[in-house]
Amino acid sequence: MEKKINVTLIILLFLFTVFHFSIILISTGPLNPVSLKIKNFTDSYKTPLLYQSWNLFAPDPVSHTDSIAIKLKTVNGEESDWFDVGKPLLDSNRENSFSPFNRAARLPTGLIQNLYEQDEILKKYTEKVKEEGNLTNHIIDEETLNKINNNHLDILYRFSFSMASLVERSELIEQVKVRLVNELPIPFSKRKDKSYEPETMFIEFDWRDYEKVSSFRSNDYF
Repeated sequence: MEKKINVTLIILLFLFTVFHFSIILISTGPLNPVSLKIKNFTDSYKTPLLYQSWNLFAPDPVSHTDSIAIKLKTVNGEESDWFDVGKPLLDSNRENSFSPFNRAARLPTGLIQNLYEQDEILKKYTEKVKEEGNLTNHIIDEETLNKINNNHLDILYRFSFSMASLVERSELIEQVKVRLVNELPIPFSKRKDKSYEPETMFIEFDWRDYEKVSSFRSNDYF
């Protein structure tokens, strides 16, 4: 009996390993119709903790700092200041790198990259289709594209909801607004100029009604 259980566990582990690495290989490999067809599923599986990005390498290395900021509106109509939701995660990770915060600190960057990476992939695919002259062979239609983008945005807001209790008590929160911040690096010539402020750009989304979700505070992480 024990031998059968061990064999079953080995088989299940083997099947999961094959499944897992197949998903990672398909989602990070060269652009192709199969990866585009199942992109919604692969993104849901690996986002945000398993998200892969090659932007550290040439020809387009990362040249800016991304962050997520939230603003809250209370039931009394008061609005909070903008709060960087990634800062407490990064600070906790610096204090102890061998903790759950080592992965949690990657969440904001992963969520932002996932929103932008989708547009980049679709742009490359559209250009490839036009070059080949096969304009009728579109794998992702407009309805599917909107569904994918809305799904990514929903995940972004759920993460923001989970961090909102760090700013205000959940019973007082009525709505949440999200802002994606893009900060350019300090030029080498300005590295010693303490008064220099790097150029900052942002994308601001609409207010959404607050939904109470499991938060870091409720788990006594902060």
